[in-house]
Amino acid sequence: MPTGLPLPASHSVPTLVIAIDWSGALAPAAQRRAICAAVCEVATGQVEVLSGRLRSEVEQWLLALGCSEPSVVVGLDFSFSYPAWFLQSLGCATAPALWTTVAEQGEAWLRAPHPHFWGRRKGSGTPPAHGAPQWLGYRVCERTILRALAGNRRVPSSSFQIGGAGAVGTGTLRGMPMLARLRTAGWSVWPFDPPASPLLLEIYPRVLTGAVHKSNRAARTDYLRQPRFETLCPLARAAAEQGEDAFDAVISVMVMAQHAAAFATLQQATGDPDRLEGAIWQP
Repeated sequence: MPTGLPLPASHSVPTLVIAIDWSGALAPAAQRRAICAAVCEVATGQVEVLSGRLRSEVEQWLLALGCSEPSVVVGLDFSFSYPAWFLQSLGCATAPALWTTVAEQGEAWLRAPHPHFWGRRKGSGTPPAHGAPQWLGYRVCERTILRALAGNRRVPSSSFQIGGAGAVGTGTLRGMPMLARLRTAGWSVWPFDPPASPLLLEIYPRVLTGAVHKSNRAARTDYLRQPRFETLCPLARAAAEQGEDAFDAVISVMVMAQHAAAFATLQQATGDPDRLEGAIWQP
């Protein structure tokens, strides 16, 4: 269970905010290419970009940071839960119970055919009930974003999608076990726990960046010319211009820093569906 300190009062802000662009890749080289963390010192607004780490190395870094940093909020861009019906089908009464189940069974779900996970094998398309009108493949918080981004060229993929373009399910299955271990080490996980430092929360970079053709370098460069990014240091700016993983991390952490005081007002979820499904942080 989390054992952290209460978050600062509403007039205060965390010392550090971090946004991590995650990866579910299996190969170490692919993980090192894709995983990127942006660290912002809230008092100064200075951003540092860290890349080249494995998932296990990111976890060890966070474990150490949780012991040394008195006030830190970390945003991770993978799903912290699944739709409530899926938890119930597994006999999981809480999201932390789900993370334990995923730690035990997740890799098997990735290897062998599964009735709810799709996209990895030929002919494995979206199950009919996972899309409209039933939307069983999405949590309530994800359906809210789908409605908000209607007509956008990029919308959230289902966390049950573990292969094909835009798949996010592999990163989720390989991220949830880390949530369980960090929580055991004293981290709070919003909205399942009372918010306390150190704190983990789920982010969706597309919501934080807004509309941008982020796979296009010229578009990234043009986006970063906005006045709100004029304080971005040259190294962080160059990293964000060079690749979309760093771009997502940098923009996300700057939005988190701009709204850092709001973290003290977060509330633990006590009702359904958020109690089981979680929530995506938005400013």
